[in-house]
Amino acid sequence: MKHPLLYCIFGTFLLASCQQEETPETNGYGYLSISDIAVQTVNESIVPTRSAEEPLTVEIWQDGSLLQSLDDTADKVRLESGSYTLKAYSSSYETNSSWTNTEKGEPVYYTEQAFTVEAEQTTSVEVSVPMINFGVTFSLPEEYSGYFSSCTFTATVGERSVSLQEGETAYFSYTEGAAFSYTLNATNSDNEPFNQSGSYGGAEAGETISSGTVYTVTYNVETRQFDI
Repeated sequence: MKHPLLYCIFGTFLLASCQQEETPETNGYGYLSISDIAVQTVNESIVPTRSAEEPLTVEIWQDGSLLQSLDDTADKVRLESGSYTLKAYSSSYETNSSWTNTEKGEPVYYTEQAFTVEAEQTTSVEVSVPMINFGVTFSLPEEYSGYFSSCTFTATVGERSVSLQEGETAYFSYTEGAAFSYTLNATNSDNEPFNQSGSYGGAEAGETISSGTVYTVTYNVETRQFDI
């Protein structure tokens, strides 16, 4: 009388095993193809700040975790079907938060782009990577270069102040409503000290600073004013 019960139990396990083996994969694999990746161009008023040859780090993330970094020569990347995030950034992205007053910094490029891979399909992605910080540079018209025997221009954002010579650029992190102040300390050709300050940006001034922009501050000797 016990044998039929044993056969029934054995048959149940056998059926479950067969069903498990015959169940197809719910997730297939597809491919990511990056057809183009380039630094985002800016308008003509922006000082050129980056060589197009500078490499970018490109990574694939999923659910907040890094899956892999992509080699520049990678043609296609095999991925399980699902949703992902592609991140691309310059080396300066990882160092800009630690820049000090003695460092001029450099342009910072960063972007994130979501994409989806479907089974047995190739997802093609074009990536444009913008500059996410901004710069300040000092310019003295050529005809006035002999007016000052020496001069130092200081640009300040928050607690960080960077001293510049004519033609140099300092880079700062961008936040909404950003503003910068500046001071020119100089000695004129008569060996007289000269000091003049100004500022740009901020809601109160009604001036908007944009990321991806280098702001050129020019001192006009005739008007004794700064032009931006």
